[in-house]
Amino acid sequence: MKAEWIFTSIQICILTFLTIFLLLPQNVKAQTENGYKKKGKASYYAHKFQGRRTSNGERYHNQKLTAAHRTLPFGTLVRVTNLRNDKSVIVRINDRGPFSHGRLIDVSYVAAKELELIAAGTATVEVEVIGMGAPDTEPNPDLIAQTVEPVVPRKINPSTAQGHKTYSIPEPSYSSVQYEPGKTYTMKGATAATKGFGVQIGSFLQAENAVNFCKGLVDKEIHQVYILVEKIKDSKKFCVVAGTFSKKKEAEAFIASLKEHGFSDGFVKKYSN
Repeated sequence: MKAEWIFTSIQICILTFLTIFLLLPQNVKAQTENGYKKKGKASYYAHKFQGRRTSNGERYHNQKLTAAHRTLPFGTLVRVTNLRNDKSVIVRINDRGPFSHGRLIDVSYVAAKELELIAAGTATVEVEVIGMGAPDTEPNPDLIAQTVEPVVPRKINPSTAQGHKTYSIPEPSYSSVQYEPGKTYTMKGATAATKGFGVQIGSFLQAENAVNFCKGLVDKEIHQVYILVEKIKDSKKFCVVAGTFSKKKEAEAFIASLKEHGFSDGFVKKYSN
């Protein structure tokens, strides 16, 4: 009797194991193909991860449309939509994460640019599975044609392509830029065609200090920063403004994300040009 009980228990354990083993791939497949859709926070890879191995063995490349997700199988193609501006991009899952509490997905730098979340750092998104790709290949170009601008080849003049030296043009420094009041500049000294609203997080009487402050912001992964020049009496003031938003409410929402980077005194600023 005791032997029968032991044999029956072993049979039950085996059947339970086989049931779980057989159903697990089906559950993963269902999650992958049958309408997985979820909302949550998204962020993007910092530059320091360039070239590092992802969980599926590839090396992370900031110009490839990839992403990290905690559970979706490698090779899953998902559409990520920024719910603030309805911008979408299709990425391929090739890494595990994010490991920050409350985040749903981490996308590559180029995908973040498409979603316009570089300046904010994070955004509320919707992640929707649209299919499967090979684990080690990029998404089908036909699927991403609507979200990524094609690269236009630069025309080369045959008469100058051979036998002539080429020289790189140095970037202007703050000391050589003729900052004009009422205009907005990049941290490299080029004029910027900004419009709408941004968030001012600093102002300086010296251009050098404004430029150095911008460099510090980039190190904190706040990349969309500008220097807005204002006239004060017989001098100039150099205002450091982050982000470009078409609506004031969007800029106000951006202030909250800046607080995560330690900037608590930001306020909305309208671009003058």
